[in-house]
Amino acid sequence: MKKDSYNSDLKVWISIADLHHKMFWLRQKELNPLGITASQLRVLRLIEELGSKATISAMAKTLNRKVDVISRQTVMLEKDGFIERSKGNPILSAQYPFSKQFD
Repeated sequence: MKKDSYNSDLKVWISIADLHHKMFWLRQKELNPLGITASQLRVLRLIEELGSKATISAMAKTLNRKVDVISRQTVMLEKDGFIERSKGNPILSAQYPFSKQFD
């Protein structure tokens, strides 16, 4: 009986993982024309949410990522003109076009 329960649970988790993958793929497909990844949008949303409290370390902690990963993402976002960095803190650029567009 325990093996049947395990197989049933496994099927549920596989279905959840498949759904997550499909949702991520659709989001990425939606963002491709804008030249931004879903991960970058997540960072931009967090910068928008945290405002002046947006530091690399605070964002890394919130997103459960390493500081160097978030730092690299913010460097790329700055290079692409989505954010500006002021005293190490990322702030949204005046040309940030995604405000509430992809909620």
